[in-house]
Amino acid sequence: MRVFDKKKKLLSFEKILESLPQIQAISYFFMGDGRDVTLDTVKKITEMEHVKRFSRMKLLDIPSNFDFDAFSKFLLENKQIWFVLAFYDRTVTEEYMVKVKAFVEKLKTENYGNHRRPEIYLNDIDLVNDNDW
Repeated sequence: MRVFDKKKKLLSFEKILESLPQIQAISYFFMGDGRDVTLDTVKKITEMEHVKRFSRMKLLDIPSNFDFDAFSKFLLENKQIWFVLAFYDRTVTEEYMVKVKAFVEKLKTENYGNHRRPEIYLNDIDLVNDNDW
């Protein structure tokens, strides 16, 4: 989905979130080419108080310019949010997926108590719950 401002400029993901302080969950498809992600996207969304109160965050077609290292820290600090993340070969590099897969291994041993463990997909394969990847 593309969202534009009054000047017909594409809004970044963080600007969209910023403008929706009352929502409690989001399902967002990135454009794939990363045009809706800035260098500060993850930093800005992890600082938004209303995002920390989400019940669910589903991010699909995440591009390589999305700061996964910073986002993974946010994910672990906010276990009350059920995260679903989807990556595809066409939008991320192999090097990027090495970081994601390393995080998945850490995630498998993380204590989630009564909270739902995040789901992380690569090309529709659940990396967290499928041991065959």
